[in-house]
This record gives sequence, C-alpha cells and structure tokens, in this order.
Amino acid sequence: RDLHSFPTRRSSDLERAFATAKDDDARALYGRAPLAHERGDWDRAWDLWWAVLEGATHHAGARDGGWWSALADSAAHKLEQLVGEVPGERAQAEKLAALDAGKLPAEARLRVLGMRAHYARRLGREAEARGFDRARGCPDRWFVAGTYGSMPRLDLATRFAADGDGDRGRLRALGMRGCGLTLEGEKGRAGVIYGVQWFHAARGGEAMVTVEADAPWRLYVDGAMAFDALSPERVPPRVRRLALPLAAGWHRVALKIAAVGGRAEAEVALVGDGVTAYDGDAAHAPVVANAPAMVARALAPAMPEASTTTDRALVDFLAAHAAFRDGDGDAGDAALARLGERAPKFAPALLLAAQLWSEDSSRPSRLARDRGRRALERALALDPSLDPARYNLALYQLN
Repeated sequence: RDLHSFPTRRSSDLERAFATAKDDDARALYGRAPLAHERGDWDRAWDLWWAVLEGATHHAGARDGGWWSALADSAAHKLEQLVGEVPGERAQAEKLAALDAGKLPAEARLRVLGMRAHYARRLGREAEARGFDRARGCPDRWFVAGTYGSMPRLDLATRFAADGDGDRGRLRALGMRGCGLTLEGEKGRAGVIYGVQWFHAARGGEAMVTVEADAPWRLYVDGAMAFDALSPERVPPRVRRLALPLAAGWHRVALKIAAVGGRAEAEVALVGDGVTAYDGDAAHAPVVANAPAMVARALAPAMPEASTTTDRALVDFLAAHAAFRDGDGDAGDAALARLGERAPKFAPALLLAAQLWSEDSSRPSRLARDRGRRALERALALDPSLDPARYNLALYQLN
C-alpha cells in the first residue's frame, strides 16, 4: 500500500490487508508490528517484532535488496524497548533462545544477545547473562587510568603515556555488568580518562567496535589513534560502529574520553571472529608493540534498495529510525525531510520525529521538547487513535 494512504485508513483495515500478504513478505510482516505498538498492545507487538526477526533468520543471504536485514535491525530495537514491559518473561526468553541469531545482521544479532542477557538476569541466571555479554563483545573487566590533563575536550589531542602502554601502573581494574563503563578519575579531577583492555585475535581480519557515549572520545589501538569521534562541525552521533582491522595476536585497545567533573560513561563492545578478551590483571597483561598506524572505518546503517515511491518512503522511515537509534540528529532530520515530501500524512513518521527531536542535544531542552510536542500534535491530528502520542503529549504538558 502507498504510504500516503496509511493514516487515512483504520488500523483494522490495515491489519486485514496485511493478513492477506504472504508469509515471506518482509514489508507486510514489519507493517503489522507498529500498528500494535502504537496503540499500546505491547503483548501483541512483542510477538510481531519477534516474528520479523524470526522471518529474517529464514532469509539470511536472500537476494531481496537488503530488506530483511534492514527490517530486522529496526525490529530488534523496537523489541528491545519492550523488554521488561510485557509479562511472561520466561516464555519470552525461551522465544529469543529459539531464534537462530547467527543468521541475523550484526546489529540485530547483538541486540538479541543483549535482550537474552537482560532476561537471564531477571530470572536470576547471572552466569548465563555474563556469557551473553561476552558473546556480544563485553569483557568481564576493563581497566581505568586517569585523570590526565585538565581540559576534557582539548586534552583529547594531547599525547599522554596511556595512549600507548607507558603508564600501566596507574591502571585500575573495573568489573563489568553488561557493556557499560563508568570511568571515574582520581580525586574527581576533570580531564581525560582511559578505559583499557587487551584483545587476542586468533587470525587476521576485521572486528566490530561499538561505542555509545555522549562525551567526545578517541580510540587508540596498539598506541596509534584509530578513530576520532570529536567533530568540530556538528554534534556527532551518540553511537558509533567501527570496522577495526586486527592482525593475528594481542592488541591493546584504549578508549580516551573527555571527563567533565572527573567522570565519564560509555558503552563499549568489541566483537569479531576468533577475538577474545584478556582475563588477567594489568601487571601481567601482554606486551604489545606500538603500531605505526591504525585506521578504523565508520560503519553506516545498511539501507535496502528501493525501486518505487512507496519503497523509497519506507527506506527514509528506516533511515530515520536508524538515526534515532544512533543519536544522529542530522541524519534523522535529513531522512525525515525526504519522507515528509514523499508521504506528508504518514503519522508514524511524526511519532518518530517527536522522539528524535525531543532528544536533540544540539538545541536547548525547552526548544527540543517544543519541537517534539508539535510533531505529536500533528500526528494526532492525522490519526486520533495513536494512544502513545496522546500519552507522551500529556507528559509534555505536565512537565
């Protein structure tokens, strides 16, 4: 169906139209889930988002222009939002376990492992949860060094001994639960802090590094800067995924992050075929020679091929959702602008716009919230049945 007609039809009509579609119709399978999610039927939404992931496992490598992969990445994030919100967690954990997650695209696969870890902890199975965390590239511990310098942003460009392996004595072990790093500097001083870990690659190849942080950071590998997340021209994305080339052997990976107030938080994961993390203490960690150069390549969300106006609008919607997941306001604005031209009455796009705009860190919070509120009002004007929009609008008015 053309997206221009979506908000003018009742949800029941749309559900009947989707019900007549074939089981391998990726777009129809994906289309059913937002209908349930947007009206607050979260039990059904959970099952429908799971069905998109399950369908993607049966179409791994299919020559479909990348539709199943893009829809699976989007569905995994939406399903992740419902974890802990829907009763029946034991049954949900079993359904996730039944997925052949190895056939999912990388982002969806790692989110499924994260959800399985969350459910395992809710069910009192911490050891199992740690296994899932390790599988998605989150070691049992990192090491912390710092504070170095005194100017959090400017000192990212200052060379310190911890860029390489020259200050091992200051490393302090930090136990992990999930992928979250809470880095606290010595005596609470502002400056830069390092999170350090060693990884062993059984063979040469690329590993994927995921860093989620609000503060600017740099990534050093074997003493060489591999990636600089500080952008002077724009507010950078909150989440970065990098392809990191690793030769066989041990590698020292250091996240150098700005610590205003002597504290910084980040989520860091490094996953690759045959890549394992060091599990000893810092004093006995492997000695790694400094690399002359190291360059990590930023990975952009993969979007499917579009041959029709409706498909191009759906690609814009998926691109806007990917930007929301990554906290990339500029990419989200660009995708929503294109979608607004192709499908100006597509109410779900306005709900997504409200989420993206209300969390826009490049604007003062009052302006960002006002922009989000106006998007919700427009969505309700197009489709009064959008209960989550009404609920979020009420929250805006109360606060």
